[in-house]
Amino acid sequence: MIHIAESKETARYEAAGYAVNAAYLMWSVMSHESPETAELRKRLVEEYPTIAEHCKRVYDNFDPAYREHPDSLAAAFITPQMLDTMEVVDTG
Repeated sequence: MIHIAESKETARYEAAGYAVNAAYLMWSVMSHESPETAELRKRLVEEYPTIAEHCKRVYDNFDPAYREHPDSLAAAFITPQMLDTMEVVDTG
């Protein structure tokens, strides 16, 4: 998803609700124990050392009633690094 806005902060706010879905699904996959998920976790953590803990915080605060809502509790746990990794945010 690409968000173009007047400022990077506005674009990040708009993208946060969508990034929740990505973080929630990423933790859903990473939390399973298998050789494949262990390899995925290892590779992700090499690039982004705190990705697992950040995704888990989003997962733990996820409420399906607020899916894709930028003001959801889970969206509050989306970090700028997560947005830079999961979404394209620009000021055009």
